[in-house]
Amino acid sequence: MSGLSVLDIAIGLSFTYLLFSLICSVLNEWIAAGLGSRAKHLWVAIQTLITNPDQLQDFKSHPLIAAMFQNGKKLLNDKKVDPSYISARTFALAVLDLVAGATPAAPAVATTLDTIRTAAKAAVDAGAPQTASKQAKEKAQLAGVVLTFIDKGSTDLAELRQNIENWFNDAMDRLSGWYKRRTQVVLIIISAVVTLAMNVDSIAIATALYASPAVRASVVQEAEAYVQSHPKDDPATMPTTFPSESLKSVNSEVAKLPLPVGWGGVQAPAGCSELFWWVVSKLFGWLLTTAALSLGAPFWFDTLNRFIQFRSSVKPLDKPKP
Repeated sequence: MSGLSVLDIAIGLSFTYLLFSLICSVLNEWIAAGLGSRAKHLWVAIQTLITNPDQLQDFKSHPLIAAMFQNGKKLLNDKKVDPSYISARTFALAVLDLVAGATPAAPAVATTLDTIRTAAKAAVDAGAPQTASKQAKEKAQLAGVVLTFIDKGSTDLAELRQNIENWFNDAMDRLSGWYKRRTQVVLIIISAVVTLAMNVDSIAIATALYASPAVRASVVQEAEAYVQSHPKDDPATMPTTFPSESLKSVNSEVAKLPLPVGWGGVQAPAGCSELFWWVVSKLFGWLLTTAALSLGAPFWFDTLNRFIQFRSSVKPLDKPKP
């Protein structure tokens, strides 16, 4: 077998893993949207920044934030839900209004650096005494952060807003790291379920690619067409449809592959010895697939791109000599 054939097998496996990783990603998004887990974790993180319940409620009632609640939609019903994403700029603008004294009844406040400094200093002073109420101390925390940014060199309102945005982004980075670790566990479970449900056996797929040049050529052709229609790092090619539509699109790509995927036509050997090794092979193939799918679609998309680029560079050199 030539080096190009080995490369084609690698492309076939990478493309298969990419498609099924996309299925796992869509299912993961489906579950996250249905449970509202992203929104829950976002607001847990925001509560670490805005600790006072009344202040947090005023933050939610701010026009910029309230509009996001009105646009919220769950996957399985039309009830309003917490937004799962808030931009750093929106957060900063709402916080500045809160510290300056904005309320749902009077959301419009003239915010200048001096008015914000005065309001923040008053809140910090109110929460400083040991006899201050819990509510005053909680409000003083947010005001203290803003006052620190002003005292540490925020020369104008734009710079102060940028410092608050950075503060928010730091909190979101911590949340993102924790959420990714949690999502990875869920993704492994989903990968195992998809692998078993669709009988995605890495050993059987690799064997089919090895045994048939026609199968290799067909899969490589599909992989190259997919990569051409999904340019790397092109936002326009990212999925923007509802999860069920994305799932249909990926399933249609899977259906084009002439590979032994699915349970149709699967027959176990009759002999005990042959059956034992068939089961061992299946278990090992499923384990390999589960591990591969848990790496995620971005990993396999990058890997597939590298293989195809390498193939395009070595293919002219692989022609037989006259």
